[in-house]
Amino acid sequence: MTVKGFLDLCDATVVERVSKMIRDLREFEGERLIDAEEAVAQMMTRDEKEEDRRLRAELLRAVASSRMIDLPTWIDPEEIRKQIFTTAWKRGYLPASPDVGLFSADRESVLQTVAANVQVEPGLLNEAMFADTAGERRLVFPPAESRHVAAEAIRTLNRERLRLMLRNAVRLTLRIPARTHGQLSYVQLLWGAKRFGLMIDASGTADMLLLDIAGPHALFARTTMYWNRLFQFALLVLQHAGEDWSLRAELLSQAIDRPETVRSLFLDASCSQFFFGENPEPSAILRSDDEEAFQKYFTKNAPHWNLVYEGALVLLGGGARKLLMVPDFVARSSRSSTEVLIEIIGFWRRDYLEKKIEKIRLMRNRRLALIVNSKLSVSREELVAPNAGAVRVLFYSNREELKQAAVTLAEDLESFVLR
Repeated sequence: MTVKGFLDLCDATVVERVSKMIRDLREFEGERLIDAEEAVAQMMTRDEKEEDRRLRAELLRAVASSRMIDLPTWIDPEEIRKQIFTTAWKRGYLPASPDVGLFSADRESVLQTVAANVQVEPGLLNEAMFADTAGERRLVFPPAESRHVAAEAIRTLNRERLRLMLRNAVRLTLRIPARTHGQLSYVQLLWGAKRFGLMIDASGTADMLLLDIAGPHALFARTTMYWNRLFQFALLVLQHAGEDWSLRAELLSQAIDRPETVRSLFLDASCSQFFFGENPEPSAILRSDDEEAFQKYFTKNAPHWNLVYEGALVLLGGGARKLLMVPDFVARSSRSSTEVLIEIIGFWRRDYLEKKIEKIRLMRNRRLALIVNSKLSVSREELVAPNAGAVRVLFYSNREELKQAAVTLAEDLESFVLR
């Protein structure tokens, strides 16, 4: 799949063109970034195509990292600058104009004084003074085969292009399946959206969930923070949303001589390769000790059932107000198409428990197993609505009772499904 605005890793011509540009840029290794950028600007005048000129400038930032020059460990450039300016100020020297240079003729005497204080040569002090600033840092290129470097550079460049595109987003619509087979932690996605402070409206069906996310241009105050957080969430989706998702962004196009228009950007699972390698960092799965123990005991005693962690998204409520629930486990069997949602309710604060109860009571026509810590002092009647579907409630107070609850549910699951 080719997407306008991004480089295609499957296009051999594109990869070769990028590889050649990277080989040209390697001659600047060890040079100051500011010098390399000036040289690249000169090289760009030889490029006939606007696309090549833009690509060469982007690649310098995408491929090369930078480091400070090697300095003795006790030299801190920020502290050096402070001493130099303090010494010059005490002597009554004023900075000269930029074309003359710092402190003009008095520069050398100031550097010699500070060099004596820190016990280094004045020449090294001169190099160290701005060594930590971006323009003075030295370029470093990864020591790898150019085609491998080209592939990583293309992905880095595509991520940056996506970030810039999302600055003009009016709305994003994320479509993800309501159930998964373990490749995605839905909680990570939902927590990510909440942690990033995104404005989301949820809707969907039993099979598919739609998240409408406000873009920076939909807000009264268009903030850089919201834009960057929206981009981070998009990367989270690209990395971890599995094999069946799509993302459509409505982007505002602005030009001085034309009215504003809206264009669409469409991405799906096939586009992940544009932004990440084949083996992105796996999602961190954070489980409680009770969840780990329950899964161990249940799996051992229910060989015909597959227990999937965070394997479903359940949309609750009607009308404008909708809640999302991600049960701890989903039990599935090859012998039946019916799923059993399993929720372990451990020792929670009361306000969290009340929210959990609200969600549980909104679940209709779903087979649900609740494994409840008896220390919560909550009854079955408080947990389950009178007209609820098939719900099994088991209590435990310690690890041995949790093990017994897992074994009991595993042995009784077949009959529970058939009720």
